[in-house]
Amino acid sequence: MRKVVLSMFVSLDGYIEGPNREFIAPPWSADMDRWTAELQDAGDALVFGRVCWQGLAEYWPEAEREPSSDAEATLARYMNRVPKYVFSRTLSSTDAWAASTLVRDDPPALVAQLQQQSGGDIVVLGGADLAGAFMRHDLFDEYRLLVAPQLYGGGTRLFADDRPRSQLELIEQRPMDTGAILLRYRRR
Repeated sequence: MRKVVLSMFVSLDGYIEGPNREFIAPPWSADMDRWTAELQDAGDALVFGRVCWQGLAEYWPEAEREPSSDAEATLARYMNRVPKYVFSRTLSSTDAWAASTLVRDDPPALVAQLQQQSGGDIVVLGGADLAGAFMRHDLFDEYRLLVAPQLYGGGTRLFADDRPRSQLELIEQRPMDTGAILLRYRRR
């Protein structure tokens, strides 16, 4: 059965967005290229909340046309071709980004549908509300968190107070050349 994986950047103090909704990510580097290559090897379906999807839909098509590096060109091709599912009640269309499908609600139904298909991991890449909904329904098999060496002191928290308790097992910890740390946990 396909795994459902949460893969997100998070600040050391637990935020996925800063106080002004700024994106949190460590600086790009050779280790970050390796991390994205691992995503491409494992994940063949991506799931987003609306805000994250809209931001990436503006970036990746253009990045494929004018990449800043060979690694970005490879990642852009992947991001633009892999099937994408965006949860939104306000979007009317996903035409802005190829291979995107609009999903109105019911994360368990989407996961059940995708798990019936053959393939690699189903990767949730963005959206605190969406990640919280997946946590409340106990849908994640694995958490891949790239912890940035930054303290934001406010913003949007990844782990809200309304999620259930979960027992996790550490399966990997890897320091990155930027000072970030990759943490991988699976559900016990």
